[in-house]
Amino acid sequence: MPHCVTPDAVIRSDFVPDERVIHFTVPNSRPLRSQRLIFYGQEWQHSESEHLRAFHNYMRDKQLSLPEWWPDTESMRVLHAANWDYHKTYVDIMNIV
Repeated sequence: MPHCVTPDAVIRSDFVPDERVIHFTVPNSRPLRSQRLIFYGQEWQHSESEHLRAFHNYMRDKQLSLPEWWPDTESMRVLHAANWDYHKTYVDIMNIV
């Protein structure tokens, strides 16, 4: 979390993050990429929405499913952590639930 944003500010309901707080650029990454820091209460970037849709299609094609109560926001967190690897994302989620 950037040093200018305190945890108390993130918890406050009036906190509105700017793009620098939502994403940060991963240093020395080639190609240059960013990592999302805040998942809840934010709109997805187009590429993120495409990955989430592709993940749902992957599960459908493989006849896999997640619990009905599992939110897309948590799927997005795991997709980011798995670097968009849909199989790893599914396995990681199932290890959580």
